[in-house]
Amino acid sequence: MAFRVSKFRHVYGTACKPEERYSDLSVSSKETTSNTITVSTKFFAIPAYSVSGGNVIVHSLEKVGRGTKAHPVIQGHTSYVTDMTFSPFDDNLLFTSSDDATIKIWRIPDEGLTSNISDCEMKLVGHKKRILTIKHNPTSKDILASGSLDQTMKIWDIEEGKEVSTIENIFGGEVEEIDWNWDGSQVVSVCKDTKVRIFDPRTQSEMIEGKTHVGTKSRRVCWLGNSTKFITTGFGRGVREYSIFDSRSMEKPLTNTILDSSTSILMPFFDNDSSLLFLAGKSEGTIRAMEILDSDPYCLSATAFQEGNLPQKGLAMLPKRAVDVTKTEIVKFFKVTPRFIESISFQIPRKTTSYFAKELYPDTKGPEPSQSGKEWQEGQNKEPILISLEPTNLTTDGAFIQEEPKEENQNQNDDDIKIDYSIKSKEEKKPAKKWVSPYELKKEEEAKKRGDTNEDKEIKIQRRDSPVQVVRQSLVRHTFITPGKTSEQFFGLKLQNIRPVQTNSIDVNEKFFATPLAGIGGNVGVFDVNKFGRIKPNHPIIRGHSGAITDLCFSPHKKNLLATASEDGHVKLWTIPENGLTTDLNDSTVDLSGHKQKITLIKFHPLAENVLVSNSADCTIKLWDIEKNDPVVSLSHHNDVLTSLEFNYEGLLVATLSLDNQLRIFDPRTENIENQTNAHESVKGSRLCWLGDTGFILTAGYSKTSSREVMLHDLRNFSSPLKKITIDQSAGILMPFFDPGSNVIFLAGKGDGNIKLYELQQDEKTIHYLSDYRSSSPQVGVAAFPLSARDFAQVEIARFVKLMENSIVILHAKIPRTRAEFFQDDLFPPVYYTDKSLLSAQEYFEGSDAQISKVDFCPNGMTKLSDAPQQEKKKGKYSFEVESKQEKELTRDLVLQKMYEKIDMYADSSSDEDEKKDDSDDSDWN
Repeated sequence: MAFRVSKFRHVYGTACKPEERYSDLSVSSKETTSNTITVSTKFFAIPAYSVSGGNVIVHSLEKVGRGTKAHPVIQGHTSYVTDMTFSPFDDNLLFTSSDDATIKIWRIPDEGLTSNISDCEMKLVGHKKRILTIKHNPTSKDILASGSLDQTMKIWDIEEGKEVSTIENIFGGEVEEIDWNWDGSQVVSVCKDTKVRIFDPRTQSEMIEGKTHVGTKSRRVCWLGNSTKFITTGFGRGVREYSIFDSRSMEKPLTNTILDSSTSILMPFFDNDSSLLFLAGKSEGTIRAMEILDSDPYCLSATAFQEGNLPQKGLAMLPKRAVDVTKTEIVKFFKVTPRFIESISFQIPRKTTSYFAKELYPDTKGPEPSQSGKEWQEGQNKEPILISLEPTNLTTDGAFIQEEPKEENQNQNDDDIKIDYSIKSKEEKKPAKKWVSPYELKKEEEAKKRGDTNEDKEIKIQRRDSPVQVVRQSLVRHTFITPGKTSEQFFGLKLQNIRPVQTNSIDVNEKFFATPLAGIGGNVGVFDVNKFGRIKPNHPIIRGHSGAITDLCFSPHKKNLLATASEDGHVKLWTIPENGLTTDLNDSTVDLSGHKQKITLIKFHPLAENVLVSNSADCTIKLWDIEKNDPVVSLSHHNDVLTSLEFNYEGLLVATLSLDNQLRIFDPRTENIENQTNAHESVKGSRLCWLGDTGFILTAGYSKTSSREVMLHDLRNFSSPLKKITIDQSAGILMPFFDPGSNVIFLAGKGDGNIKLYELQQDEKTIHYLSDYRSSSPQVGVAAFPLSARDFAQVEIARFVKLMENSIVILHAKIPRTRAEFFQDDLFPPVYYTDKSLLSAQEYFEGSDAQISKVDFCPNGMTKLSDAPQQEKKKGKYSFEVESKQEKELTRDLVLQKMYEKIDMYADSSSDEDEKKDDSDDSDWN
């Protein structure tokens, strides 16, 4: 027997480009058994996030890109939405069902929702419990079916707004899903009692039932177009499977196929025109395409589209009449992911797309109903009205007509048109493009993706017709990061499950590091940075918060003082013993309470003693005098939750980033915003970092297409960023760090194992890419050691502590040098730094400012490289010094003298030869 393959095996799926996605839409987190999304030729609808009630977002298909945070919604149900569907005959008519046992009908304006609506066109009431599924009749615009948890199915007359019939006492459990056959004369249902049933809902006669999947999880059903067959999906005993039935005989399925052992619900979709069945698992990234056959084996695998890193919360198929026939598109899906909604196009490859492929597009269902609701109730059965997808703008041979470019002067008379009949010389012709090797183009594309444009690259990639460029000079271009040895790591950590995106989940100083640990309430582990190895399970911890830890930080002036913030709305300060914790610490030194909601961020003032700033989910910022246990300043000029907050090196200004995408600079002792500008367009988490005393601020966040990016801002020109670089498409929030001596920027991705290095060029007012540190172990958080903790003998410009799921490793950023025995003062110039307080809290709040000085980090007994003796050059294997000295000693006269001597020698030899010739006889020459 020959092996059969599908004729659609070359069908392929393609996801839309990032800029064509629909992002920043607040999708409901409530899990239901429905498809989560429904789509017409104009709109798609999804359940919206709501604290109470069931809201729905209706979004235009044409408005791609980033949505708005305050997107208008439908507010109509008192509980969450369970299912939705658009009318197949009216793209503006939406049906929604809910846990509140009602069905509501909504009229969507042509321009979409411009404000919240709560008044529906019609409300259908009759079910006693949650409605699980609703389906519109495929031939009548007035008939709707619904299945409920109350073990009934109802048929509704939409025009009259009343119930037509109720099917009850035949279901042995909740009706999980229903579907209509091709002409709307029969309904198929799957039920909790593991049975599948077919009947005419008008008469409830000729009911046929069969046994389907025995698993306890939800089943799904889909009629296979204009045929007598339908498919069910569900679960067997520990396996996921699907079955194809013939509605004329349901004693057993035509075929039953075990797919895999996954636990996600399979959503079936069928395209009647191509006979392709699509199976998509909820919470998976795969869509399988299969060809349905009329005979055994009834189903052939065709292709599969996979996006493993983008699981689908839901999926909906665009009506066939809206596909793009110019691209040989046969099916188009809209996929709901946790971060955005994207379209996926399935196409059949053709040698040319210039012609309409009639064989791919038979007549399909149109937007006109074939009968009224009254006719259907009277027992009439009519086929759907079909339409042709063949475009009207075709040439006589079936090709698509291309639009001609518009003339610049359309009103110009024919008499005014002047024709140039002259023949241009070769010199006047446009020069042809010079060939560029694929290797060079690939390098340029990689550089662009990295954000390293032509003016930013260390080694510029040149085309063949360009002059050679030299390497960009930089002291730090060979910077690399290396992890500490295994003997210098920490193991056995059990981290807190709740990990706020606004914070780094760890902090470190010269003596200790601290991180939230698992347990009831908010626990914190404090460990000696020099005592490596496995952490004991019964190691003493800090217990004092009733909620999860949201942020923590050490005081820059008191090495033993730790501040912790929690979801319980308290900030507590703890004094750590000199030798670390020996017993559990339950009583805090100070307890600061004043915020109404959970604390999100805390920071110590860099110069003033006992001054701490905190931010809360109530959008307020408080400045605390720790000694007085009281907030001295309370600011409320932010409209949204902060994602980042940092003091500058002098402690005079605070910079903040918030979910309203604004970067603000202000003096926390006043309520005046000194500078404000737009930051990253996405509402995802963003961070900021002051770049020392340079007057620059670096922010890291996301673009509207969810690409990671960084921006360089200048305080002297704050209206727009100096530089914006796209990093990549990863989801991990970037944590920025800066070394003020070497001007190296470190970008550590939260949730991935990589750290990217850039160099700040103050003169050019830009940043340049340096290198990557790559690791397969993702980091939960990263914290930088104080500047004084660096090992200058190893030319270490920065040191980090990397927190992973159950371990911690020290990372060392170094620069290779040949004379590492000297202090590299070109890499470690004096910088502004202090680990002592320069102001009291009272002086700070009274308006005094401290003058911080620059510190020279050269250790005692170490000579600076600038003061080191000059290094003697080593002699090479071959030396030309002797010859060069001899050449220098030759004077002009000596050269001429040697030349004359050679001439004389030649003259003497010539005369001897002549004499010999004269002594010979003539016979010797004959």
